[in-house]
Amino acid sequence: MRISLFFIGSLIALQTNWLAIASSSKVLPAVRGINFQNIEYINSESKRNPEIDQAMRALVGEVSKSVRYYYNRVDLNGDRNPEIIAYVVSKHVCGKGGCPTMIFQKTAPGYKLISQILVTNQPIIVTDQKTNGWQNMIFLTSSGGTKANYWLVKFDGKRYPESPYLGQEVAANLTVKGKAYIADDITNYSGISLDPD
Repeated sequence: MRISLFFIGSLIALQTNWLAIASSSKVLPAVRGINFQNIEYINSESKRNPEIDQAMRALVGEVSKSVRYYYNRVDLNGDRNPEIIAYVVSKHVCGKGGCPTMIFQKTAPGYKLISQILVTNQPIIVTDQKTNGWQNMIFLTSSGGTKANYWLVKFDGKRYPESPYLGQEVAANLTVKGKAYIADDITNYSGISLDPD
């Protein structure tokens, strides 16, 4: 399934400052009294994995040479086989609202895409709560003149929703427990490039 990365690129063709939304100060902004003091921040892994590269190239196709990504291994479903949470950065796929987050699961042939969550910002918060056996996630949304907000996304038995906005607003004054992955400052063109070696 060649997902809608090209659709995103065309949808946000007027985006000029795509990198500005792709940075993290390792401190999540306070919004509506939501408390993140119990969150552990974890930077992305830096070791290239050929299987992840292959899965990424299959998704992004011809624009892969300008794509960078960040990833963490996280056991989202408790089966002791970690999934891959990948945050994709490229002027072709990012917009004012953010960049795509991909969730991959290891299978015998290689990594299989479970979910693509569009217009997200990092870090990606994986909470201690589960739905349908998979951990819930929280995404920060912020774009243009829109106020920053947090959205809870849940696994529906097959996938996570395609947008944070299809989740539910995180309740005001909630204390969130979990881990914030891909907590790097990614404004320095770090990450793993899909440019051919």
